[in-house]
Amino acid sequence: MSTTIDDKLKLFHKAIFDKLEEKRAQELEKFNKEKEEAINKKKAQLEKDKSAYIRDITKKAEVKANELISSQEVIMYREVLKLKSSLIEETEKAIKERLISFTEAKEYREFFMKNVAKVLPELKADDYILMARKKDIANLQADISALADAYKDITLSFGGEPTDIIGGFIIENRASKFKYDCTLLNMLKESREEIGILVTEALR
Repeated sequence: MSTTIDDKLKLFHKAIFDKLEEKRAQELEKFNKEKEEAINKKKAQLEKDKSAYIRDITKKAEVKANELISSQEVIMYREVLKLKSSLIEETEKAIKERLISFTEAKEYREFFMKNVAKVLPELKADDYILMARKKDIANLQADISALADAYKDITLSFGGEPTDIIGGFIIENRASKFKYDCTLLNMLKESREEIGILVTEALR
């Protein structure tokens, strides 16, 4: 069977077509592969950007939350200090009222004389003035003088009533270089730190 020119052309066309089809298939496969790689790369970048965005948002949220917490802590701290100061003031006021009441109790006389007897031996030879409430000097002057007479190297006289005194006494020498403060208010003042500690413990 002889091959005609038409047959040869058909075979040639088929060969060309098959070659083109093969190349098209290869190019299509290459394109799909590159497209898939590009999509996967874009997805990975998006995931990366998403993670970075989430980290950034989370970090900003944490910073904001910490700022709010710090702000609230400062407010709470100030409120606690304010409350503490108020409680200390109220406590001191209540103690002061009790001390004033104490001066009317029978134990007050014993307290007063006990402290006078305690300070007299500590005095060096000199002239001293004892200052107290007028009421206390009027009631206790004789007893105080009797105690002072036992110390021949000191002279004790009685002065006026100190400002704001509620009880107790002050002894100082005439040169005002020595002062023994045994007033009730001074005792309250010396107890202020202890009161502050007690109030702080109560607020915990």
